[in-house]
Amino acid sequence: MNNFFSQLSIAQNQTESPELQESTKFKFLKSSKFSNFAELFFDFKFLGQCWYDMKFNRRVLLSTIAGGGLLGGALFNYAFFIEPYWIQVKKYTIASVNLPAAFDGMRIAFVSDTHYGSCCAYDLLEQTVQLVQEQSPDLILLGGDYCDNEDVEAIRRCFSVFKHFSAPLGVYGVLGNHDSERAKTLAAMREVKIRPMVNRSYWLMRNGSRILLGGLDDCWVGKPSFVPMQRKINDSHFTIIVSHNPDIADSLTKEQRNEIDLILSGHSHGGQLTFFGLYAPIRVVQKKFITGLVKPFKNSKVRVIISNGIGTSCVPLRFFAPPQLVVVTLKKIT
Repeated sequence: MNNFFSQLSIAQNQTESPELQESTKFKFLKSSKFSNFAELFFDFKFLGQCWYDMKFNRRVLLSTIAGGGLLGGALFNYAFFIEPYWIQVKKYTIASVNLPAAFDGMRIAFVSDTHYGSCCAYDLLEQTVQLVQEQSPDLILLGGDYCDNEDVEAIRRCFSVFKHFSAPLGVYGVLGNHDSERAKTLAAMREVKIRPMVNRSYWLMRNGSRILLGGLDDCWVGKPSFVPMQRKINDSHFTIIVSHNPDIADSLTKEQRNEIDLILSGHSHGGQLTFFGLYAPIRVVQKKFITGLVKPFKNSKVRVIISNGIGTSCVPLRFFAPPQLVVVTLKKIT
């Protein structure tokens, strides 16, 4: 520091007056003393490193925000544009000693929750019908919540696609909680030869043997009842029940738990928006009835299959709960 001031003084003496030289020297001395004073209280190297770290961390923070935004955008696009249209064929085998040999190998296609209108486009219905027919089902069952639009023309348009369903043992369907125009929906079903099952059952005949197929009214907006079909259930060796809401299983009596072999349901959408398929924060059914094959009671034969459905409800998004076409194969245990 002293060498610096000495050289500076020599340079100044060559060009400045004595008075100006003294004034300039005094200013530099004051600056030098302040510099020495500041160095006692501040670690300039440390402050410089802090400033560098702050700029570096800011870059990291901005990079993280930008990366998170890109990832969030990618996940949203997947949930909006890809998964809702990626129909999965979910296959199950239900084996039973009670199944008549004539029904061994029978294939059932189960479609639920199309929600045509607000969240489901016409071409998705067409895709669903085509996919069902590719499975060559012996029986087609529909699980309700067909159309979110209450207009009769929208309901008819929805079922105008379903008229292309075809199976040797027929097409049957129940109503869901979103089928608010119940009379219009039932009329549209009958127009395209879909047999409604609202607390009603049918015998399915094959090579001289029979099994029972029944359907229940919706738990939320209807009045489900086994009473009209209970006598047939008692007389049947193998019984299939279709109920839009899988929570109907909790209303089964102890006898019905061993009389009914299979319940097919939808309603849950598989959670629709899940945490990578591990957790569904929004549930419209009990936790054990979210999706898949469930045996809800110990020491009883009834099983419940819950489909993720085809359409979406409330928001047109799906995340790790893809739409499903359920295909069930019945197997005779000898």
